[in-house]
Amino acid sequence: MASRDFLVCALAGLALMLSGCPQSCDPARRAGSPEVFIDGRFAEWVDGARLRADGHDLFVRFTVPEPISLQAAPYSLALLLDTDGDAVTGSGLDYVDGETDVGAELAIVFSPPGGRPRPGGGSGEGVAALLLPTDEEDSKAQGFGHEGLDLVFAPTHEATEFELRISRRLSEQPLLSAAFESGRVSAHLFGVGKDTKLLWAEALGSIPLPPLAAVPHRLDAAWPARSAEDVRVVSWNVLFATPMRNPEPFARILRALDPDVVLVQEWEKATADDLRTWFDTHVSPGWHALDSPGWGVGVVARGELRRLGPERIERPVDAPADSFRPDRALRLAAAVVETRLGPVAAASLHLKCCGSPGGSQDRARIAEVSVIRGALADALGDLRDDAPVVRIFGGDLNLVGSAHPLNMLRAGLAADGGDLAVAKTDVLGDRALYTWRGRGSRFGAGRLDFLAYAGAELSRAFAVDTARLQDDVLAEAGLERADSAASDHLALVLDLRPFRSSSVTGAE
Repeated sequence: MASRDFLVCALAGLALMLSGCPQSCDPARRAGSPEVFIDGRFAEWVDGARLRADGHDLFVRFTVPEPISLQAAPYSLALLLDTDGDAVTGSGLDYVDGETDVGAELAIVFSPPGGRPRPGGGSGEGVAALLLPTDEEDSKAQGFGHEGLDLVFAPTHEATEFELRISRRLSEQPLLSAAFESGRVSAHLFGVGKDTKLLWAEALGSIPLPPLAAVPHRLDAAWPARSAEDVRVVSWNVLFATPMRNPEPFARILRALDPDVVLVQEWEKATADDLRTWFDTHVSPGWHALDSPGWGVGVVARGELRRLGPERIERPVDAPADSFRPDRALRLAAAVVETRLGPVAAASLHLKCCGSPGGSQDRARIAEVSVIRGALADALGDLRDDAPVVRIFGGDLNLVGSAHPLNMLRAGLAADGGDLAVAKTDVLGDRALYTWRGRGSRFGAGRLDFLAYAGAELSRAFAVDTARLQDDVLAEAGLERADSAASDHLALVLDLRPFRSSSVTGAE
């Protein structure tokens, strides 16, 4: 079937669906449905719904024919939104010869053809947001920063099913913001291949928008103080040792969190003495630290610590060093730390950046974590009966290709030979799970950082984005709204306590 005929059929199906809108497309008929949480899990999407909206956001769920990473796909994916409920007004994407002309005012394009080319071919990398022309006189689409949509999607790694949200409050785009205040929204998804070829099209439905919430906050979130029985672990990629140049945002967050163990990444050119001195000066006295020949990683703790495993691990052949940093050793720092839970095995790691599923960077991550997991298993095995039962391994895994590196890191590293659990580090004050966002980046916010654990009960887990918190919460914790913006990664927090029940919450 020709691509244009395929699209006509898809739109005809949409027209039939809208003529008798099913219960699942009306939010009022799903009053008892759970709220959507952008975490790559879909249990709250009831009745086969593909679109949902609440007083803050618009949510979209979609599937693709084969596993891909959205921001490094072999073709472009264009999500077109008709924000005024009128199929006549609005336009389409000119790079598919008008075949996506479905009355849309907004396009969100993953792996856009005009983006940065991918190594080895394929579409571009990242995500683009486009305002589409609303009449013939305004004939060109206008790009704008996707962060203006507060776009979050999941999962970040390879999958066949995804969910995303965009805010209905778009201060940087007043026309769109006005359109999202009321009325209806319709959505279509298109796969676009080389030479503007339309690969497939799907009508995702149409829904009415509920009243816009009076206040912008999605959740009322109190600052989670650490319990006296908990051990609190923080993992944080600090963006090229930014705490050395701009200490106060990091110090405020760490003082408010009051952690027992901190796993750091990208704290480059820092010795153990440098780390210890920084924490003693800016957080509180009495810290201990361990560095690594691996670039930028370290373990900092209130309790005494000793190295776990070899100090230096050479890179495997399949994971060559980055040419622009001192990167000859694997980025791993591992220690046994004394805590109120007893000795804890803690490891900070940072895997290769970027790429696509099956690409060279993805293969490098797999090679890195294979060696790292083997080194941790050997080091724990060498301790025999003295090996810590409580184990916490994590950091910046750069999981933008396959999910294999995380699955490999977890496998069999619990004291009983079982797998580590993965902490679900929801962003405090938000209904989303992301750990990285970069203003001005071609990439959208995503989940790059993980904490995996075993041997204790999870008390809570979360990520800190101070921009999401209400003013009274910030004031109570001694924080400023822009503090988290000091790094492009968020601080991840994991609270563990002694086993006392069979119920565990916050784990995946």
